[in-house]
Amino acid sequence: MNKLLSMRAHRTGGKAMRDFGPAVLACLILLTGCGSTRDLIVAKVGNSKITIKDFEEASAKLPSFKGTKEDLLWTIIDKELLVMEAYSRGLDTASVVINSIQEKRQTWMYRRLKERLARGVRITEAQMRCFYKERGLDRRQEVRASHIVVESRPEAEDIIRALKQGADFAELARERSLDKHSAAKGGDLGWWREGEVIGPLAEKVFSMKEGELSEPFKSRSGNYHIIKVMGRRPIGFERQKPLVANRLRREKEAERYQKYINEIERRIHLQIDPRAVRFLLQKGSEVSRGLPELSAEQQAQVILKYRGGGSTVADYIAWLQKRGARHYPDFSDSSKVARSLKRFALSSVVLPEAYRHLRLDRSHQLASYLKKEREEQMVTELVKQEIESKVITPEALRQYWESHRDSLYHVPPKVTIEAMLFETPQEARKAFNLIKAGAPMSQVAEKFPPFAGKWQNYRRFSLFVDKPTKRRLGAVVDAAYEAAIGQLNGPLKTSFLKDRKHYTGYTVFRVLDKQPAHAESLDIPRVKKDVIRRLKREQSERIDELFQKLLVELRVKYSDKIEIYQDGLRFVPDVDLSSTGKKDRLKISVEACLGKNFSGKLSQWSSSVTYISNRASWMRALKFLCQKT
Repeated sequence: MNKLLSMRAHRTGGKAMRDFGPAVLACLILLTGCGSTRDLIVAKVGNSKITIKDFEEASAKLPSFKGTKEDLLWTIIDKELLVMEAYSRGLDTASVVINSIQEKRQTWMYRRLKERLARGVRITEAQMRCFYKERGLDRRQEVRASHIVVESRPEAEDIIRALKQGADFAELARERSLDKHSAAKGGDLGWWREGEVIGPLAEKVFSMKEGELSEPFKSRSGNYHIIKVMGRRPIGFERQKPLVANRLRREKEAERYQKYINEIERRIHLQIDPRAVRFLLQKGSEVSRGLPELSAEQQAQVILKYRGGGSTVADYIAWLQKRGARHYPDFSDSSKVARSLKRFALSSVVLPEAYRHLRLDRSHQLASYLKKEREEQMVTELVKQEIESKVITPEALRQYWESHRDSLYHVPPKVTIEAMLFETPQEARKAFNLIKAGAPMSQVAEKFPPFAGKWQNYRRFSLFVDKPTKRRLGAVVDAAYEAAIGQLNGPLKTSFLKDRKHYTGYTVFRVLDKQPAHAESLDIPRVKKDVIRRLKREQSERIDELFQKLLVELRVKYSDKIEIYQDGLRFVPDVDLSSTGKKDRLKISVEACLGKNFSGKLSQWSSSVTYISNRASWMRALKFLCQKT
């Protein structure tokens, strides 16, 4: 095929073009796959071949692309030039590229593992009907309600009196409701399904009987609502069948996945050393937050044992540090440390063994995927080095952060506490006295039942002193902020919101640490990343100009590496040109910059620049050449 592609090469208008006769084209099409043209080569950039298949993939990725097929071809060529330049700078061995590819490799294998295990899941009509009844979905209902919204309670009470005297609900809604959308339909809110609509209004609607009229109640908006339930009906199996099928399938897939993971654990004889766990809990109880301080000898202790090896405490700590502080477990809570160690074992030992077992780590699909991802990451790094580094400078970052630190990066005061939660004041008082007498709070908690029968009654946690936290946790937020560090407080009655339900309890707590309000430092990786993102958006035009300039320079640098096969390009479907007539205006702009003999001046920079014959590419070249001139 290479011989065919090199036949009758000639240059047209400065471009490396190749034309083929009809007979040669017929042979070429046959050689590219049983009459298919998808593998027909239309251009080469170095050792990379651009085929009609590449055009199709590029079109799919750029659905909003406007221009000719030549424009699209040069977009693909530009991408290959960026990759070529990135390789020439050794970016394939850059640490940021290697780390990114390692993460993408793990993600790809994990998804393929889940997909492969899911293939064996089958669900039947009988299983769905059984699931439907077992999960109580046969009792699930939908409710049709209407409401009237007014500004004040007296106005709402006036409407209630009118309704009780026989006034028509729909007429009053049309005349007086502030919700104009529903008012136009007589206050009708339509049918609401249980579990799909949430919030205080939904809670009220689903708690009412058919035909019932509510008393006025105030919503979060400050307005008053009057609700009437117009109808109730079961949703039924048939209308819930897609929901049942999806939920049942997800459960079966999760069961199959967990069963497979358990098999791998048994096969490799995975064990978590209880002595190391007790040691971690002991050291963790000495710090209020973060990681425990350990000596080199302590970090060398083996915490995971499995066939053919083991993992140390140092390995576990390094894994936590890589994941970030928000994934650190509470080292005073044995159940949380145990769950964290299970995740560590899964990530570092069990899943890699599963990938080897299913040969996912040696897949040709994986190799192809990683090649594309590596080159994309390399281009990203090239753009950072060549373009963004000229705009996103340390000085620019510091200036942007200082201008926005009080609005974007303000952190409210934070309090770290250990607390217990009880259902009755008597239990809270008894616990308070035990702790005051010297008993550790975590041990006292073991003497009392879980709160509401299901939640642990003791925790160490940090909370921000701000409005969202106060709405969620109630009076304990202000009380903790005002209390002295080390002081035992309570019992305090508190109301809080959990799982969209309001609860009331009694808490005993001790403040462990306080941090005043402050601005997050630019040295925090998350903050710096956010500043870079915002600054890039603000400087997008400047970045785009530098990017277009880079593309022109690469076309010049690698001009001898670009070949376009014009007859192959004829088999590519035409792409709509977004705006006709611009080429003429562009030519006038070029002449204004370079003079009438602009083609000659283009040649002064490089004959390869005359490759740039389409509208979009001319525009890129124009900015660059005008600057040179």
